[in-house]
Amino acid sequence: MGPAFGNMPADIQSRFAHTAREEPLRFVGVMNRIRLRPLGWVLAQLTRVSGLIPTRTGQNVAFEFNVRPLGMSWLKHRCYHFDSGPFDFSSVMTLDADGCFVERFRGGLGMCLKLTAEGQNLVFRDCGYFLHWRGWRLDLPALLHPGRFHLIHENVDARRFNVHLSLRHRWFGTLIEQFGTFHNEPLAGR
Repeated sequence: MGPAFGNMPADIQSRFAHTAREEPLRFVGVMNRIRLRPLGWVLAQLTRVSGLIPTRTGQNVAFEFNVRPLGMSWLKHRCYHFDSGPFDFSSVMTLDADGCFVERFRGGLGMCLKLTAEGQNLVFRDCGYFLHWRGWRLDLPALLHPGRFHLIHENVDARRFNVHLSLRHRWFGTLIEQFGTFHNEPLAGR
């Protein structure tokens, strides 16, 4: 993000700054709304090997999100606690030479992300998808993209924030929508 990051609220900066003294982070909260349109459900089924999209909808679903540093990468683990059982998935996020974040999911799917400051919010947008395997990467043509990923991190205060997530296909409209409220959670043993 460059200098724009310095203009973000201090609470957001402290959540996302990568320092020499890296510590795991834990955020817990509730996905107030998880909505899948019919084609979103189909996409969730097709990407099941990546475990990326929950195949269920719901309201007020407990959610936790853990981030652990791995050198200059981050291991991210997310878990939705549905009444019918948990849905969890992990990814590894790194910064590429172009300054984009690259997120790799299991099963060989990946996404490039661009971060921007919009008002007092931090916004994540995809800038392409790819397949990966053992260091090999194949960028997918726009025709094969599942949709435009858009996530807004909206600060509430030093401990709390809201997340608005959507995946919108250029022909079929919004496939996935999620909205949640979260807070920083101290890790055990700290």
